[in-house]
Amino acid sequence: MLPRLPSAATQVNERIELVSQRAERHAVRMVELGFNMNFAPVLDVGAGPGIGDRSFSNDASLVTRYGMATIEGLSDGGVLPVAKHFPGHGGADADSHKGRSIAPTLGELRENDLVPFRAAVDSGKTAIMVGHVEIPDLSEGMPASLSSQVIEGLLRGEFNFDGLVVTDALNMQAISQRWSIDEAVVLAVGAGADLMVLGSLSEVEAAFAAVDKAVYEGMVSVERLNDAAVNVLRAKKLNACTLIGRVRGFLNSPYDW
Repeated sequence: MLPRLPSAATQVNERIELVSQRAERHAVRMVELGFNMNFAPVLDVGAGPGIGDRSFSNDASLVTRYGMATIEGLSDGGVLPVAKHFPGHGGADADSHKGRSIAPTLGELRENDLVPFRAAVDSGKTAIMVGHVEIPDLSEGMPASLSSQVIEGLLRGEFNFDGLVVTDALNMQAISQRWSIDEAVVLAVGAGADLMVLGSLSEVEAAFAAVDKAVYEGMVSVERLNDAAVNVLRAKKLNACTLIGRVRGFLNSPYDW
């Protein structure tokens, strides 16, 4: 199976070439086992609540250098990296696994936490996982993962990111204390997320049904759903020409959109 990797906090003390080479070898082994995506690297600046040694450093420039080395290695090995947790969890006031989590202001994030994500986006080699922190002067009390201001406005708009957007796990308490999984999935899709991470396989069918119903009732547009499917297919390097047939056939929708 896959070997255990050193923590990010340990890797930052190694030569950067070694970090990239290790990530590439790891990716090659992942491909051999049938995996095509890795929810890594963590680009959070600092060991904030819930992050710990998953962060490379509290120095944004070091996080950028070592994070990009990991992205390059994973990509060269044939795996899609998923940089996380946009817009940055290192300076948050609480662990989003356990409840609501507030990040610094947008201005502060731009100066520090967002720096590694800008580099990741500019590389064109990674998907982005959006975390559950709230940005006090942007997301209007919503977690970033459910906020169109964060996903469509900041990530897609200001950063010009046109790749795959993934949510952090929707069973984390920053979400589950306020919404059901079904509600959270619909909010995430509507906000601009393409893939939603659920807590268990038992939740998948109900999540699909909730999105299907939301489209039928006009809460989520067909165009938004199709955009999400296109982004998934592009990430898989599949031809999106058969998009509508794939989506409708997979969902087996009882509704006539």
